[in-house]
Amino acid sequence: MYFHRLAPFGKVDFETSSGQRSTEDLGSTTFDCGQFVKRISQKTELYPSRGAFEVSQYIFYMSLVIQKDWGTGGYVLSHKTRANCLQDHYAVTTKLHSLTPAARTKEVIKTEIRAKRPLMMHLRDTAQNS
Repeated sequence: MYFHRLAPFGKVDFETSSGQRSTEDLGSTTFDCGQFVKRISQKTELYPSRGAFEVSQYIFYMSLVIQKDWGTGGYVLSHKTRANCLQDHYAVTTKLHSLTPAARTKEVIKTEIRAKRPLMMHLRDTAQNS
């Protein structure tokens, strides 16, 4: 999403499995993408900058959009529903790929990058439901 400077919009309101409520008006924040740091490193951790703050807030908003289930390593929503949430809160159209073998994964990634489309890769254990 960052590559295309896409800002989130709309409102999110959800509850995690532990009962923590997350409510945010995504359009209330303006991101200064020109300030984004290109790389998070030990230096950015030791000397926090406006750019590091911008990146961390952008990532936090993304986690709100896909409804991160804080403290569990999982998500409140299913994989497919999270993809739909991206469409609801960013100016994008999503397409899910279930990719095997690894060569197929590599080819889809190359195709999407060449087409300059946003690409979100989510790897998961196929033994799990989400």
